[in-house]
Amino acid sequence: MSLFKIPSPCSGGGGGGCGCGGRKKRAVEGDDKCTDPELRKLILAGIRNEVAESRNNIVAALKKKHAATRYLVTCAQGETVFQSTADEFCTAGTPELTCHVARAIDA
Repeated sequence: MSLFKIPSPCSGGGGGGCGCGGRKKRAVEGDDKCTDPELRKLILAGIRNEVAESRNNIVAALKKKHAATRYLVTCAQGETVFQSTADEFCTAGTPELTCHVARAIDA
């Protein structure tokens, strides 16, 4: 099970323990927030200023591109944590809004 947290933007500088700035170790090892770069692009293309509009945009794009696959989509203001047992998932957004997409798992 993966746990995701989108950090708040840094208030200054580009180094240290802030998470902003240069390439970090995690960037080299792989991305634990998104298993599919296409999902990230889809999320970022759908993000707007409002939570509901962003979620609806992402759902519509998923239905258009992956009509036969069910996804769970949630968006929230600011920093959020997302946990999933799905093999296909992505967390992306802006400092103001974060959206999470996970392929639905049938039990």
